[in-house]
Amino acid sequence: MGRSGYRRGAAAAGRRAGGFVFGPSRRLTAVPYGPHIYFLGEEINLSVRLRTTGWDWFVPNQVLAHHHYAKPGARSAPWRDDSESGKPHVPSEARLRHLFGTEAATDRRALADLDRSGLSRARPLAA
Repeated sequence: MGRSGYRRGAAAAGRRAGGFVFGPSRRLTAVPYGPHIYFLGEEINLSVRLRTTGWDWFVPNQVLAHHHYAKPGARSAPWRDDSESGKPHVPSEARLRHLFGTEAATDRRALADLDRSGLSRARPLAA
């Protein structure tokens, strides 16, 4: 990830994965994780905010790691074993629709802190 051009052996990426992010620590202060986004939507939220702030990111040209959710004997994913798990996603999804301009949000939870964790005007979302 970085502000410079193409990295040897890597390809520019349009999205990033939440479990596989490496880069300089200044990225965390420049574009912190969205405080009002629950699990689903975190990756696309941060991807578009990084893009509009001017950050580029790259993916390796070979498999470096594998993430497997279903470990034998481990707890199921929270969205599978908790009947209430969908509730935190409602304001998160409304916030994403609001950020992308597809639907104006009215829920205060979806609109909280948009001045600090919304899209930047440094670079347009469309390439």
